Amino acid sequence: MKCSLWVSLVVACSTNNASPMSDGAAVSDGDATSLDAAPDTVADSGVRSVNSPGTSALLDQMKQNDAKNYETSVSAGVKFLPTKDGMSFYAYWLPSDFDTTKNGFVVSLHGHGSFVSSDFVAWQNDLASRKYGFIALQWWFGRDQTPADYYLPSEIYPELQRELAEQKVVTGKLLLHGFSRGAAQTYALTAMDKASPSPLFRMTIANAAGVFSTYEPNAEVEAGKYGALPYTGTSWVLFCGGKDPEPDQSGCPAMEKSRTWIEKYGGKIELFINDPTASHGGFQTNSANSAKALDVYRSLTGF
Repeated sequence: MKCSLWVSLVVACSTNNASPMSDGAAVSDGDATSLDAAPDTVADSGVRSVNSPGTSALLDQMKQNDAKNYETSVSAGVKFLPTKDGMSFYAYWLPSDFDTTKNGFVVSLHGHGSFVSSDFVAWQNDLASRKYGFIALQWWFGRDQTPADYYLPSEIYPELQRELAEQKVVTGKLLLHGFSRGAAQTYALTAMDKASPSPLFRMTIANAAGVFSTYEPNAEVEAGKYGALPYTGTSWVLFCGGKDPEPDQSGCPAMEKSRTWIEKYGGKIELFINDPTASHGGFQTNSANSAKALDVYRSLTGF
């Protein structure tokens, strides 16, 4: 049985099949010593049950399942650091000559069935050429695709705030990117961020995932939790591939609906990239696409 990438965000899904792209990219080890002391058991969040095996076990899974990208990430200097709750970890990387007054910063969410090591490798060339910093949260817990197998936006956002503060990253002009199921989280995250007294992000890239109001965090946006026009002042780049195998969920028809939804709630679509030759992962397999998006980010921030 094939389970929709998006239905499983709302209801439990009985299959563990990932897309050919594993919905995402790569993983890395960087600072293994920082994780050696991380708990092997999952901390009780006091909110809901989750299917995380714990930070150390999840890191080991990344090393095994995404070995090539992990090794590439480690060689590049990526650090892997534990989340506060003991459920996961994040990847952190800076170019050697990073300057917070001159260089941008990418915060990224990978797709289902993927790891932050893959995410870093997908971004690596752009990060190096533009001297951008990078943080990616391992928001999938490495098991299935029920809601308990992921952090929710209400958990992702404060964890990102903590990680950025931990690394002393200057916020306010960061770039939020999500691919596939990671992109599906950006709609709620951007609303949360805009409502924050100290917003983190200047631009959001929703890469191959439409917005669905059946997903409760998006329903909260529609219901006015963050105001009547929660996206006022936000800037977006949307990407779709003309050969996406699920056009009504992550392809161009879905992203056109996302465009309308974002604009309805006050957001500005700075660029809509429709690549007729691309499949689901085409934003970064064709470097021209990511370059266009990052040029928009530069025009907004000077980075």
